[in-house]
Amino acid sequence: MEVNVSRSALLMSDSAFAGRPIEQREAINDSRGHVAELLAKAIRKGALDEEITAEDRERMLAFLRSFGDLRADYVYAGSSRAGLRQLPGAGDIEEQTREPLPMYALLDASFWRGLAQEETFDQQATMLQPVGGMDRIAYAFARRLGKIIKFGCPVKEIRKTANGVRVVYAERGATRSLEASYCICTLPLSALKSVKHDFSPAIAAAINQTSYAAAFKIAWESRRFWEQDDNIYGGISWLARGPISLENSTLANLWYPSGGLLLEKGVLVAGYGTEAGAFAALPTAEAKFAASRSAVEKLHPGRGRELTKPVYVSWQKIPFSLGSWVRGDGYFEGPYKEFLKPDGRIYFAGDFCSHLTVWQEGAALSAQRTARMIVEHVRANLA
Repeated sequence: MEVNVSRSALLMSDSAFAGRPIEQREAINDSRGHVAELLAKAIRKGALDEEITAEDRERMLAFLRSFGDLRADYVYAGSSRAGLRQLPGAGDIEEQTREPLPMYALLDASFWRGLAQEETFDQQATMLQPVGGMDRIAYAFARRLGKIIKFGCPVKEIRKTANGVRVVYAERGATRSLEASYCICTLPLSALKSVKHDFSPAIAAAINQTSYAAAFKIAWESRRFWEQDDNIYGGISWLARGPISLENSTLANLWYPSGGLLLEKGVLVAGYGTEAGAFAALPTAEAKFAASRSAVEKLHPGRGRELTKPVYVSWQKIPFSLGSWVRGDGYFEGPYKEFLKPDGRIYFAGDFCSHLTVWQEGAALSAQRTARMIVEHVRANLA
């Protein structure tokens, strides 16, 4: 199970709450309470009489009381949903709620990207993942296919022949080739640019027009302080400002591991974004590590020093990937359409041939579609 969202995870903005990290449950539910109160005031003053009927007015007010956890007078005065100042306990230890965060401060903080993470359809709060990581799927295919797969054989050329396709590749210093009736090309387009070919002009142009994002990850080994000290089990914490932050990334800032819960140590991803903005300007890996450690320190004071064994991975520097995923920028309106059609006996498959780019599911769906296309072509030729 992958835990994408935890209400215990943190949000932090230098421009709000005196730079103090706050729990996501606090920001989410206080924002909801304030908005519900404002809408209830508007309805009770008749400001929306042209929009809703008298019957719907009462039902909407009842909904807002529940949605925002409002008092009977439709005022939001805080809620246990937003977290507690004191947990209930034995004897005379009673539950104490927090004072609600002021709405103006929430607006100043601009946490909206982090708060909406789980509302994105493919970033839901919990999702399934293979035990051991996503590459376990590829290893499972490799076990079943056995010697059919050729490892360590980079493709040098893809050429059309009278009866099919020839693929030229390198193997242990020698140049070899394979010929087949069909070729399904799954190379990332970033890597395909360096392969010699005789593709159609439309395919060649589409390859050259496509660019890939340069995503990165930074990870550390550490005592699982996020669980042991802060009660955070999975999910993502977000910073509003800084090299490792929302302003420099559309992805995660601090991603807590979903596996190995309650073990002594774990792997913390502190920076998952694109090589852009202030992060890209950092000149060395050491500077990037320092920015990552600083982000952890801001969200978890005193814990930056516990981070060890840093790893920095940049997709654009990985051979045979040379980037993380296809950039949008008009891709689906132009180049995408070319890869959906075969070029002679050469077919294309991969996440770049689906509307689920980035995800392995998109690549799998594309592969299934391409296999069906080849079957249909063979049947048509046999008819």
